[in-house]
Order: sequence, then C-alpha cells, then structure tokens
Amino acid sequence: MSRKRLLPDSVLNRMGPLLAAIQGAEDADDDWRSAARIHVLRNYTTEPLDPYLKFHLLRDDVQTTISHGGYGTIAQELLDPESAVLKSPPDAIVLSLLVECIDPAAGDDGWTADVAMQEITTFIDTLVGRTSALIIANTFIPPIEAILDNRTASIDRELDRLNEHLLDVVGQHESRVTVCDWRKLPGPGALVAAIDRRFWRSSEAPFRAAFLDLYARRIAGYVRAIKGLAKKCLILDCDGTLWGGVVGEDGPEGIALHPTTEPGATFRQFQEEVVRLHDKGVMIAICSKNNEEDVWNVLEHHEHVVLSKSHLVAWRINWDDKANNILSIVDELNIGMDSVVFVDDSPRERLLVASRLPEVAVIAIPDGQPARPEMLERDGFFEAFATSAEDASRTRMYQQQSARGDEKHRFEDLAGYLRSLETAVRIASVDDSSVSRVAQLTQKTNQFNLTTRRYDEAEIIEFVKDPEIAVYQMAVEDRFGDMGITGVFIARRNKSIAIIDTLLLSCRVLGRQLEIAFVDQCMQALEAKWPVASWRAEYVATRKNQQTADFWDRVGFEVVGGGESNKLYSSDVDSRAVAYQDVMNVELN
Repeated sequence: MSRKRLLPDSVLNRMGPLLAAIQGAEDADDDWRSAARIHVLRNYTTEPLDPYLKFHLLRDDVQTTISHGGYGTIAQELLDPESAVLKSPPDAIVLSLLVECIDPAAGDDGWTADVAMQEITTFIDTLVGRTSALIIANTFIPPIEAILDNRTASIDRELDRLNEHLLDVVGQHESRVTVCDWRKLPGPGALVAAIDRRFWRSSEAPFRAAFLDLYARRIAGYVRAIKGLAKKCLILDCDGTLWGGVVGEDGPEGIALHPTTEPGATFRQFQEEVVRLHDKGVMIAICSKNNEEDVWNVLEHHEHVVLSKSHLVAWRINWDDKANNILSIVDELNIGMDSVVFVDDSPRERLLVASRLPEVAVIAIPDGQPARPEMLERDGFFEAFATSAEDASRTRMYQQQSARGDEKHRFEDLAGYLRSLETAVRIASVDDSSVSRVAQLTQKTNQFNLTTRRYDEAEIIEFVKDPEIAVYQMAVEDRFGDMGITGVFIARRNKSIAIIDTLLLSCRVLGRQLEIAFVDQCMQALEAKWPVASWRAEYVATRKNQQTADFWDRVGFEVVGGGESNKLYSSDVDSRAVAYQDVMNVELN
C-alpha cells in the first residue's frame, strides 16, 4: 500500500492517530523516493512541528530526519564547528524565531526593532556563509503575550520595519533563503486562535495544531523544491472550480465571475492565482465534463474571465472518466503522475482520481464554497526559488511541441522528420546569465538525468570559477520556436581522468539524438582543453530515470563497477567513438 493511502487528512486532527499513521507509513517499505534532513534553529519549543512536517513529506515518499538545535543557542551553534548544523549540514535549516525571544523588550512602550534587525541579519548572513543548506526563515508576529492580551497595535509599525528588513536580507540571498509568512498562515484576524495559552506558559510551545499544520505544509513545499519534487502541472475542473454555476445550464452570462459581487469575485481571484502560477512556469490544463463550445465561450469571450485558452497546455473537455482523461494529459505532456495537482469541486470526482491515481495530489474545494486562491498556496506544491525565461514561456513551448507532434505524422521515417525540424543546437560554457536556469534544471529534471545530483546557484557559480570543473549548457531551437536552455553537462578533472558528474536534458527535447550530440561535443571540447586520457561516468538509478540506464553503454562506455542501481563506467579517449545522424546544426562556443 502506498504511503499516501496510509496518511489520510483525517488523522491530522488528533495526535494519537497522526503518530500512528506516520509510524505505519515509515514502516511501509524501504523504497523511498527521496530523503531529506531538516535542522531547526529556534528560540522557543518547536518539537510539536515534527509530526506535521513528517506527515506532509511522507506523502511524497520523502524519508525525513528532523533535528532541533538548543533552545535559544543559535549564535553558539553558528560559531561552533562541531555543532550539528555545521559538522553535518542538513538539506534545509528552519530558522524559527519569536521576536520576544530575540529581544525581551519587544512589546514594551517605546520598543524599536533595531536589536532584532541586527540579530536576524547576523543569523542569516552567517548561515549563508557557513552552510550550503536552504534556509527557511519566518516573518515575525507580535509577542505571544501581546496577542493574547490584544495589545499589538502599539508595535505594529516596528514589526513592519522588522519584516521589511527581513525580506530585504532574504532578497540578498534569494537562491539560498526563503520566507514562510507567519502573518498569512492563520488567515485574516485568526492569529489569536492559533495560540495555545496553556502550552505557551507551561512549555513555551505557543502554536495550536492548525497553525503547525499550515507551517509544516509550507516548509514541506520548500523541501520538495530543493529535492526536485515540486509539482509541474495543475489540472482544473471548470464548473464550480473556475467559476460558479454550470455553464451548460446557466449560459456564460449566468455563471458567477463578477469582480465585485460574491461568489464571483472569489472565483475570479482563484483564476488570477492560476495565471500567476502559469507565469511562474506551471503547466495549466483543464479536465472538465462539459461541451467544449461552452467552455471556450467563457475562456475566450466572457468579459470578466482572467484565465484564457492561451494559458493552457492541454485540455480534455468531454464526458469521459476524469481519471482516464488525466492519464491522457500526463501522457501527452510526458510528465510523471506525481507531478500533477488536480482541483475539482465534486467529491465524487476527487475520490475517483485519488483512488485510481494515488500519486496525483488532489485539492478539495469545501462543499458550498468557491475555490479560493489560498488553496493553491497552502501546500507549497509549486514552490520555486527562481523563475527563468524558460519558465515564463513554458506554455508556448508545449504548444509548439504539440505542433511538432502533428508534423511528425507527415513523415514515414524519423530522419526525414528530424531534418524537417531544422534544429539548431548551441552549446556553451555557463555564464552569469544562465546560472539560475542551470541550477534550476539540476533541481527539477528527473527523467533524463544520469545522476540526479541537485545544485543551487551558489554551487554552480563555484563550479564555474574552478578551472578543474567544466559546466556546459545546451540551448535548442527549431522552426517551431526556441526551447531555451534544456541540457546541462558537468565534468571535473582528476589529473588525466575526466569524471562526468552530471548529464541531464529536459524531457521536451528527447528523441532527437540531442543527448548524444551534446555529450559528444562537450567531451571533444574538454579533450582539447584538458590533458585527458580517459573518462569516468556513472548511472545512479532513481524511480524516474530508468530510460537512461543504458545510455553510457550506447555511447561507447564500458561498465567497470557498481551494481544495477549505481553503475560505474569508463572509456579511453583513443577508443571513444560516438555516432549520431546528421539531422541538426550544432554550434559550440
């Protein structure tokens, strides 16, 4: 049984069932999709967060180890080379802080945020300098006692100063530091309800289960992002999800989508959030039981619509089974089922998809309520730390890919089709303008990725500076359009041996012999640059990269060690021979 089935939402409401479900999921099997180590630096009691954080990462098959620093000993841990956070750096560091535990004067008459501002700057700058982990900070809320006594107004201005300063500091390290906004987690006016007075005063554990759950969801989203597990595609129902009412019965003029009246205004805000995700590079698709003409009448002609047909990469608008339709969309886009989030107002449709396609993340719209934008933010499914030019144009690229598929049917032989594409390949060393995209590809690419090693921008920059390491990128375009940077090759030299650390390609450029041309051109360039006598390479198996299992065999390497899940390869420069068809124009700078 999958871990997701062992972890139903209903167990979140009571600690006993929650802990039992987590134990059952951890014991289910040893075939983990990924593993993550999280360390919490804190100045209050944060251990109650653990079960919620484990719960949400376990649902994605991430084996999670969580540790906590000493209570209020952050400065000491950052200075001590033997501390856990420095001696064995985790994947993510949660910097979880209360303002009154940084500055005991917080909340007093005349208090200023200056002391806290200096402390948070020191904490973040030191963490960035001394660790390679992702740092997850929180915005600051008023002191707990001030919240409980309803006397927060007097310090709101200084708290705003502190939070603005925090965001400025984070902005200086945007590839390494992110922020969970505590001010938004409980919802407007609900901060008092998030506080547990009894546990705050007895054990300095201030937050109730609902707040901890929301906090854990956001942290889990950031961890998924650094593990390359962020979701890629949002599939939406229409009636009751994108608008209120049933367009086939009410007509376009009768649906709820007006920007100044409810529930139309909320549905419209939901569409605005969908478009925001689209602009970040999330693929948007529709799966709706409807007549196509009715849906297009809304998306192309309704005066208040925000989402349009141009935002979509795929759609299935028919009366067929929604689980089968989602399977069809996933197959068309060539993505994993676990990359998909599905939103529908119908409990029956959600249950069908959840039971048939357990890897799909299903978001429920509460009965009788409109779809709200925070539903798409809550779980951090689509978290990303940078948006590249390729992200912003992803929908256009997939639409172009569809056109390429249509063109393929005109040809009887593959070589003729590939020549017709007029493919131009540009291979170059990575520079400042492409570091962000290259790091993003290492973090997100799963299918054609020989080793699946994840690197952030700072690490790529260090590689580029190192004369013993080479980082190449591949950009591709054809007569249908520019596909952008879609390949990464990283190699390092050890005397006369060149070791290939990373080879990856975006799935949208596979099947065109580009992977063979790319690796061959990179190796030729390095053989001319370095005194290389032989090459070493590796295949590290994951759940998603099975298609690359024999790649090194196909390009002339020989197995010299390892096993099925971790093969080691070697090839002498003099005996290396790679062949691919003359179906593209390759340029190497």
